[in-house]
Amino acid sequence: MSTWQAFLDSSVVTFENTVLDLCGHGNGVAAGDVMNGGIVWTLGLPREGMLGNEVFLLLWNPENDVGRAFVLGYVDDSPVFKFITNYNYSDTVTPFTYEGDPIPFDSYELTTCLNL
Repeated sequence: MSTWQAFLDSSVVTFENTVLDLCGHGNGVAAGDVMNGGIVWTLGLPREGMLGNEVFLLLWNPENDVGRAFVLGYVDDSPVFKFITNYNYSDTVTPFTYEGDPIPFDSYELTTCLNL
């Protein structure tokens, strides 16, 4: 999990029609199809059924009370998002339902955090 944290802290993540500015303090800015505006983000430990190199990425937009959950992992040595449709923080037993295929993403250094 610490490897993913180091990878994502102070980074810009881009995929499809979405850009996530992930500041190093668990906040940031989202723009695109997934959500828009200020966000709070966190990583979560893997659960049963997830691969050893996978973790959760949880995004929440407090202004609009909108959240999304993803599983981060690797496919063919490329980092990918897997959208989760049935994430529930307190339910650690139900297998996940994934939406669509894994989505490759690019990551760049974030030089200025706009959501302090």
